Amino acid sequence: MSTRASIVLKLKDEDIGKKMKFEPSRLPLGITCDMAGVDKVEWVELSKRYIMIYHNYDSYPSGMGVYLYYIYNDYDKIINLLLGGNVSSILGTMLMQYICYPDGVWADEKPIVYDEMPEKEEDYIYLFENGIWYLKSNRYPEWVDLEMVLRAERDKLLNE
Repeated sequence: MSTRASIVLKLKDEDIGKKMKFEPSRLPLGITCDMAGVDKVEWVELSKRYIMIYHNYDSYPSGMGVYLYYIYNDYDKIINLLLGGNVSSILGTMLMQYICYPDGVWADEKPIVYDEMPEKEEDYIYLFENGIWYLKSNRYPEWVDLEMVLRAERDKLLNE
């Protein structure tokens, strides 16, 4: 199902001002990407405090939220993910980057950097800051710890 999200990372002070590039070899263990399109990925100038990409598919907490929390669970994995640009999906073992589609253009798919935390424009917005994933959505209009959301969903399933 197409539930859209933004994935945002608050950059470490020491990374602001650097140029970095997506590296397929730095994906989490067991995750691959379409190597045919990776050569279109360019360097990203981390000139501002936040970096963000768009995610299109199954972006609800029990879908993408689980992958963010358990697989993309540290700063280095997350920044590498975001440096690869907008994605159709991070679910499963294949990272589905729009840049790897035949008509993928880096100018359209590159991550966006912001001085301030971007506003929620999609169904969900996920923020990784200081080692913690946070979530904001229509159901959670204020930032909430993703771990608490996942625990609540698990408990609800176990009590049905």
